[in-house]
Amino acid sequence: MTDDGTTTGPTDASGLTDDAAPISSLLPAFGFIADQMETDENVAAWREADLAQTLETRATAFENVTMVVPRPMFGNHLLRVDDLHGLVLPGSGVIARLLAGHLTALFEFAPRMTLDECQSVVEGTVSLLAACLRNELERGDAAADHTVAASPSLMRIRQYIEAGLAREDLSANSIAAHFGLSRASLYRLFAPVGGIADYIRGRRLHRAFFDLANSGARGPRISEVARRWQLGTDAHFTRSFKAAYGITPRAAR
Repeated sequence: MTDDGTTTGPTDASGLTDDAAPISSLLPAFGFIADQMETDENVAAWREADLAQTLETRATAFENVTMVVPRPMFGNHLLRVDDLHGLVLPGSGVIARLLAGHLTALFEFAPRMTLDECQSVVEGTVSLLAACLRNELERGDAAADHTVAASPSLMRIRQYIEAGLAREDLSANSIAAHFGLSRASLYRLFAPVGGIADYIRGRRLHRAFFDLANSGARGPRISEVARRWQLGTDAHFTRSFKAAYGITPRAAR
């Protein structure tokens, strides 16, 4: 897509182009014209781009404020970080305006803050951001299945799981017993996110990914990471990791 909003190739009915210029010969590429697409199609196109990967964009002149928050800073504030991909806060909503006002204030006052003030503001900003994003996630879930996804017990169970991912005895049985639920009730609660077993395995793989990616060559052995997060033998861990992320644990590190 060029600076004036035109594309270099034919466009189909969805707004995607067939021969957008690639960023490199090793990476796939595609393009789209945002103003020719409905909102849902626009968001779907950005999701297709996979914003976790290298991406090149071109746009006309504009001004914006960008805040980057490392995932570990969310901690227990926000348990569904992966679901943030493609999430858009409605610009007309109060929450989006609240965050916009906060970012504007940060942009204005940050240069004059002391280190102690910065640390306090960072903690407050992350808490505010997590609360606003969590509200939007839960609102979307409630619209899809209010009786299940909006259940407060689901959040409590997720917090319990997150705190116990390294425990060998963490299972559907132990979780159901801890919360006084039947296995059937627990399975129904986690059906929208792929089931309780898949959810636990996914969260453990997520922790393992960041252990490997942040450790470098001097970090723990791959087998130690697998044992830490109860992910089975080296071979089983490698297969599960590659199925989830498309690369091996060694490549992630």
